[in-house]
Amino acid sequence: MVKCLEKQFPFDKDDPSSWKETARYVPHAIAVLSETSDSEWTPDEKCTLATQLAQYHRYVLALFDIAHTYYQRALEISQATYGPDHPTVAIRVNNLGMVLQALGDLEGAKAHFERALEICTRVLGGDHPDTKTVRGNFESLEN
Repeated sequence: MVKCLEKQFPFDKDDPSSWKETARYVPHAIAVLSETSDSEWTPDEKCTLATQLAQYHRYVLALFDIAHTYYQRALEISQATYGPDHPTVAIRVNNLGMVLQALGDLEGAKAHFERALEICTRVLGGDHPDTKTVRGNFESLEN
């Protein structure tokens, strides 16, 4: 079920034509994410689905509190899978920073961007595209 849903979940934040179709699958994705046992799918599959749900709620519905919940779930799964200092964790932390910024929690956003930037710089280097993205997000708070 999870692999089927993951392939059918059509959300692409940059393609508005996918948004209506995605709406049909959101209740199923929520049910699968909250009710499926851990043995039925990989951590990466869970993270992908949680992130897709977060992005849908953030970009399409502007329901930032719900997006925060799913971004937090993806972060928890990534940290448990990869440890606290993995580039995947940095991406999840950055996503949380973005939604905290949208919620008006600028101190929380700054703390998340700082953590993501520290991980990216140390693990990927200062010139990596992910590091540059996080740095830009952090610097946007400074202006």
